[in-house]
Amino acid sequence: MNTDLLNSEILKAGISLNVNYYEETESTNLSAKNILAEDPSTDNTLILTSHQTNGKGRFDRKWYSEPGANLTFTLIKKLTLSVDEIQLVNFYTSYILCLTLREIFTENKNMNFMLKWPNDLLLNGKKLSGILLEIKNPETPVKTFIIGCGVNVNQTVFDRSLPNNTTSLKSESGIISDPEKILISFIKNFFGKSSMLNDGDQLICKWKSCSDITGKKIIFRKFDDDIPVTAVVEDVSPDGALCLRNENGILKKYYSGEITLSV
Repeated sequence: MNTDLLNSEILKAGISLNVNYYEETESTNLSAKNILAEDPSTDNTLILTSHQTNGKGRFDRKWYSEPGANLTFTLIKKLTLSVDEIQLVNFYTSYILCLTLREIFTENKNMNFMLKWPNDLLLNGKKLSGILLEIKNPETPVKTFIIGCGVNVNQTVFDRSLPNNTTSLKSESGIISDPEKILISFIKNFFGKSSMLNDGDQLICKWKSCSDITGKKIIFRKFDDDIPVTAVVEDVSPDGALCLRNENGILKKYYSGEITLSV
């Protein structure tokens, strides 16, 4: 990881960001928590690693990453948001990542980046990236967000325990990508477009423009009973909930902590 290039480009963009690089760490989110335990005032801090040995996604699902092949990082960012607006950070981060990769691969028409509710980025219908959002002090006006992100960049062989629809930028494009350049572009977009967090309606509208989930028939499971249910996606509401109409015609909203789905 070329941290000199990273620091130089971030500085040129006028972004104030502390960069903490680890050759190897258990989890960048865990490293972020350790930093915050020592100094709760920490803000605008990036933690990244070349090898994450015990990365996790939502619901403690393991995130496997080949050493030196991918992009694994966490942002510590303080934001003044209400409790109802917390999920906007998840949608903002995934939207910015999708936008960044679309910009980088704009000339390659075979690279179709789409967002899957609530926090996955798909490439040609296969999982490319996931985001894990954690919050400290959610009861205070200024909340500390731990925004973890993993992107499969140059890895082409994946653990057999993973679904067959896991992919990487190299697997789909056939070329080696530079993780530093992807991260630099993401950071510039993340800090440069953050005013979008002040308008949840616009943000969700932008997010939906990068997703084709509306109108699709899906199967979802509630975590309290794990029973598969078929429904049609009517919309994603301004607060990030998925609006589903079941086979009996009943429309109901579900939040990301309540259900898991497959399209």
